[in-house]
Amino acid sequence: MPLLRQAGDARLLRPGVAPRFESVGLLAVSAGLGTSVLVGQRSPEAAAEIPHHHLDRIFHISDHG
Repeated sequence: MPLLRQAGDARLLRPGVAPRFESVGLLAVSAGLGTSVLVGQRSPEAAAEIPHHHLDRIFHISDHG
């Protein structure tokens, strides 16, 4: 949570993002995805796409280049 709070202070988060809830959600997502990879439900590559999607939703990046 401190890193997301710092990102919020630096105005890197999208408006309305709650750092505490997002950090808890990211932790839960990563734990669930780790389990799904271990039991063979998805590949590591497929699992990696999901946190990337959440991070893109959380952070306000003006230039992806």
